Amino acid sequence: VSTQSTWGARGFVADPPATIVCVDDIRKELTGDCNNRQHEEEVWQIARQEASTALMAGVAVVVDAENLASDIRRDFVRELPPCRLVAKVFRGDLGTAKQRINAELEAGTERPSVPDTEMEAMAAALEQCEPALLEEGFALQD
Repeated sequence: VSTQSTWGARGFVADPPATIVCVDDIRKELTGDCNNRQHEEEVWQIARQEASTALMAGVAVVVDAENLASDIRRDFVRELPPCRLVAKVFRGDLGTAKQRINAELEAGTERPSVPDTEMEAMAAALEQCEPALLEEGFALQD
């Protein structure tokens, strides 16, 4: 379980409890492999449908997706029912994150495999994400 899903299940207080839409879980359900990104359009269509259904029922939604590019995030939000947008940015030490992911993969934990170069690019992009999120209308949660 990723940090985002754990936070969504435990740290995000909502009544009723929030629906967690995890794109890695959708990839796994659709393709059998959470690393398979050959059907991203369908993955995001399913994620949007799950989020929209919950929001229309008055249920908060946590979307578990790491380091979404601004254009993907904007397209996703544009098609949702009106809602309050809140983002949680998870910061951490890159070296520790690499070690944790590699240890989980070596232990046989089913999780996305993230190459070091991709993690480094994601860490660099993280520095720019908070201004973009604010510009897109998100409130930032500590």
